[in-house]
Amino acid sequence: PEQSIPIAPSGADRLFTGNLGRDTGWLLPAAFLAAIWGIASRWRRPRGDGLRACYVLWGTWLLVLAVTFSVTTYVQTYYTAALVPAVAAILATAAVSLLRTGGPISKIGLAIVSAGTTAYAVWLVPAHGGAHVPGWLVPAIIAVGAVAVVVIIGSAVFKRAVLATAAVAAALVAALA
Repeated sequence: PEQSIPIAPSGADRLFTGNLGRDTGWLLPAAFLAAIWGIASRWRRPRGDGLRACYVLWGTWLLVLAVTFSVTTYVQTYYTAALVPAVAAILATAAVSLLRTGGPISKIGLAIVSAGTTAYAVWLVPAHGGAHVPGWLVPAIIAVGAVAVVVIIGSAVFKRAVLATAAVAAALVAALA
């Protein structure tokens, strides 16, 4: 017999809790914040600005699909993979933008988003991970997230290119952990 994955009922938090949160939505908050930051930081640029167009395109893609998957009565978990290109494009574009032009305020924002993503993962994994979550996973997520925040703040204070690269890499490793 076919096994079914339990899915939360329709609602605004459907993609952020349960199996969909753990398997699909764990990077959605970071992607939404990065898209908002990207659009806001490039708001006064000319209409043909490629980065602004990138944030608008992928942010719209992400928003439309997130709303659609949140309000439909039935969601096939396979289809939520359509969120991945938008999440990847937004986070990659934000990472490159921060490496090229990120000032101290942007890096503090990155530290806050990284800490928030870590906290979300620390809540999400044990709450919705089932019985198959190894005991070392949550402490590892906390450790990697803490290192990422320290490196990001260090890169804002010491303003060296290698630290900026390390900061973005640490934030990505923390998010993926």
